[in-house]
Amino acid sequence: MPLGVVTDSAISVANVPTVGNGYVEDLAVATTNGLAIHLPGITLTAGTVRASAYTSGTPDSGPTTSAAGSTIQDLTINGTTYANIDHPMTIPILGLGEVRLLETTEGCGSIAVNAIHVIVYDLALTPLLDESVDVIIAHAESEETGTQFGNNQ
Repeated sequence: MPLGVVTDSAISVANVPTVGNGYVEDLAVATTNGLAIHLPGITLTAGTVRASAYTSGTPDSGPTTSAAGSTIQDLTINGTTYANIDHPMTIPILGLGEVRLLETTEGCGSIAVNAIHVIVYDLALTPLLDESVDVIIAHAESEETGTQFGNNQ
């Protein structure tokens, strides 16, 4: 019997770097549709899940980062509907773990977005593992360095 199941109906990833005349930009996007996650104690479904990470910069302006366009549509967690999510938030699953939505990490000229990050801390529900369950859906990462550009999964 599997510990958990993750299914979706379509996955797409794109990365579009641009360099020209002292201007650098990068857009990384990861999208999945028809998502269903079934883990011990957590059932999560969503229509469209999109992580978007954008960086740009010039020598004069310095780097700019943005997660604009990141969204989770028609989200349901353990029977509770959260509709459309367009900003970072964490939903605790009492006594079990948490679901981080549009989790964003920024550095100097870089940004990473995990659209959905499910963490199960209760090891009693995951006896086959020596650590927690950690699932990331739709990850986009962008970096404005002029020589290295983002990735997505």
